[in-house]
Amino acid sequence: MALRALGAVWKYFKYFLLVVLAVEAFSFAAMMLHNYMLYGHVFSHVPVRYDAHTLFLMTDDNPPSRFNSVSADPHVNRTVWIFGGSTVRCNAHWDENKTLPAFLAKFLNERAKPYHFAVTNLGENGFNSVLESKYFTKALVESPTPPQFVIFYDGANDAFQYAEYRQPDGHIGYRRLKAFIESYRLSWYGLFKPINAAIYASYTNEFLDRIRMFHDPVQADSPDLERMVELTIRRYDHMARVADCYGAKFVLIWQPILWVENCEARKSVKQAERSLFVDAEKFPALRQSVRNTYDALEHALQARAYFASFRNVLCNRTTALYRPDGIHLTTEGNEIVATKIGEMLTGRFRDSIAEGSRQSQGVLE
Repeated sequence: MALRALGAVWKYFKYFLLVVLAVEAFSFAAMMLHNYMLYGHVFSHVPVRYDAHTLFLMTDDNPPSRFNSVSADPHVNRTVWIFGGSTVRCNAHWDENKTLPAFLAKFLNERAKPYHFAVTNLGENGFNSVLESKYFTKALVESPTPPQFVIFYDGANDAFQYAEYRQPDGHIGYRRLKAFIESYRLSWYGLFKPINAAIYASYTNEFLDRIRMFHDPVQADSPDLERMVELTIRRYDHMARVADCYGAKFVLIWQPILWVENCEARKSVKQAERSLFVDAEKFPALRQSVRNTYDALEHALQARAYFASFRNVLCNRTTALYRPDGIHLTTEGNEIVATKIGEMLTGRFRDSIAEGSRQSQGVLE
């Protein structure tokens, strides 16, 4: 009798295991297809390496921005650090002469004479304000001299990653990293750390995150969203204070993305920018989530002197400036946005450019 009972248990356990494996296999295939459609390959991220300050960084170092200029006279040299996601870093196959930081360096060195500007591209694919704040600390610790300007070009990754994880401190790779650290004590089988972590970081859970992302919108009056906004504002305020301690001006630019524009572009332009992912009739829950998160953060940041919203700066475009995902810009789009950033620096922060590194040199002394 006992053997028969054990045989029945083993039989149903095998069926259960097969179902679990089938669900995981289906989720794996769905995620690979999603990644291929979105990124052009099956990986959800570019290769990364561990970094104690930031959790991880891209495997290849940040290339120096083209069109930088350094004078033999240190009194006229100005340094700009620009942080952001892939819209700042740009993918490896892009021409380094045509990235947003490169266009910014070109504009400043042509229009802000007699000063010489070196723009450091600190963009990292997938980074939002959580990881960028850590990277900012790393850069300050490791750089022999502080910058005169610190620019954060944000908005998209914070909105999309909150829509996926619904966590105030969520970031790219959040579930996988959290699983390996926390799963040890989350269940009775936690002693089998690799197995437990694999379950929490499984493709099934990742697939469920994506399902929620596309079907369960973030509500504008959500207490969780309110908490996320509160912590994000504190993060930016902290970085502004830290930059000020080093004699640098902190500038936060809320980037333009097609998903949240409050304007109507020309019909021909809209048609050219229409794609599988960017379509008013598709993915209404994701669109609502991104808009509600972007709106809430923008509204809370408006009173900050360091903040500038570029939400609608491309409304008057006569040609398609967004790539198919509605987030990344074409070369022409990068140049237009870089020009507007340069105009803001040479306008609103003209006096800071003239002051240069006097204050930061005093801090270091």
